[in-house]
Amino acid sequence: VAVTNESCCTVPSDGAGFLCSEGVAPCSDRSSYLYFDTVHPTEHVYVQLSTKAYSSELDTEVYPFNVKVLAGLAVTSSLAQPW
Repeated sequence: VAVTNESCCTVPSDGAGFLCSEGVAPCSDRSSYLYFDTVHPTEHVYVQLSTKAYSSELDTEVYPFNVKVLAGLAVTSSLAQPW
C-alpha cells in the first residue's frame, strides 16, 4: 500500500460526509490505497487482514490463536440440557 494519507475516492471537502462523492469515479488502482473512503479500508487491505487473522502464527498478530485454530476447537458445554 503506497498511499496512506488520502482516500481512493473523492470525499466532500465541506465536512458534510465521509463517504465518496456521488458521480465521481474512484482511483484507477485501488490496491495502492489504504482507504477507499475516509472510514473503509480497500479490498486489498481487507484481504491482508483476513489472511493474517485466519492463518498467522505470530502472537503480535493473533492472540491467543488464529481463526484456523479457533475453528478446529471442539465445543463442549458444562450446561447439560435436562431433556
